[in-house]
This record gives sequence, C-alpha cells and structure tokens, in this order.
Amino acid sequence: MSGTLSIGNKEIFNHSDATDKVTTSEFVSPIIEIDQWVLDTTFDSTTTNETLVTGWARPTHSFFGRIGTGLTYSAGTFTFPKTGLYQINLHALPRENTGNADSEMVTLVRVSVNNGSSYSHFLHAIDAAETNYSARSGTSTHGLLNVTSISGANAVSFQIAVESLSSGNQLMGRNTSNNGIRTNFIIQRIGVAQ
Repeated sequence: MSGTLSIGNKEIFNHSDATDKVTTSEFVSPIIEIDQWVLDTTFDSTTTNETLVTGWARPTHSFFGRIGTGLTYSAGTFTFPKTGLYQINLHALPRENTGNADSEMVTLVRVSVNNGSSYSHFLHAIDAAETNYSARSGTSTHGLLNVTSISGANAVSFQIAVESLSSGNQLMGRNTSNNGIRTNFIIQRIGVAQ
C-alpha cells in the first residue's frame, strides 16, 4: 500500500507500491550528502613551501556513487552545497625521493571561514623517510568540520596542500594503467551545523 507519513508539512516516510521502496527525509536520516574526490594525476612537489594541490576529480568508475549535490571544486578549493557537520577522511599516498637527506612530507587540509580570504591548518597526514630511501606509504587523517555558512563573508571552504622538507617528492595520483584510486578523500554530512 502506498502512503506517506508526515509531521505537519514535513514528510518523514514515503512508500511506493510501484517500486516497493521506502524513502526517508533528512529529519530521519541526516546523511544527505556524501562525496568522494581523487587526485587525478600525480602532484610533483617542486618546493619545500606549502603548496596548494590541484587536479582533483570524482572517481570515473561505473560503480561510483554519491548522495546529494556533493562538493563544488574550482582551482584547488572545495565549497559546500549546504551547511552542516561534515566528517572528512583523507588518505594520502606520498612518494618521497630522499636522495641524500632525510625527508618528511605533510599532506594537510586547510580551512577558511571567511570566504577564502585566509586559511588555517586543520588536519595533517605526515609521512617520513630516511636518507637514500624512496618511501611510498599511505597516511590518513580524519576530522569533523562545522560548516555554518556557505555564502557571504563567512562562507566555509577548504583546500588540500602539501609541505615537504625536500623538493622532488610526489603525492601519488590515480593509477593510469588500471584506474586505481590512490590519494583521495571522502566527505560526509552527518548532521546539522552545530
């Protein structure tokens, strides 16, 4: 039997006889946004300074899916489709070509709460390698980001950057031979803004 359960004018559940599916509203399930982005090509770090990582894209696999609108991306900066509390999970795959010196590579998430006027460090994923050793190991970092505004002077946005102790290090992008995902992040809205 088809039917809808509502409180006031807010739809809570809806059942369709045609598809035999039950849908729920945000009121019942706050997870209305989940998105994934991958580093599409390997990023070469040519300096020891903090450098913005560009070249992000959504996975191209036929079985990739997301819920909601998802993030908007432009020139290294990500913005949000709606306010809320978001969980971000970043997995970075650095490759350090250390040569004659010890090396460290930091992949970091930096956040702006003033419409991109300035950014602050939020999350760090750190990888280190010893002299004359080429390291390729995954590092991860996770956090909760409270997005209280998506427009105007207080709009929240974020970027991913790298910082190295030596030049020549890389952040590994998508495997071009088999489309395998390497450096990537998943972001999920888990509730309303706090």
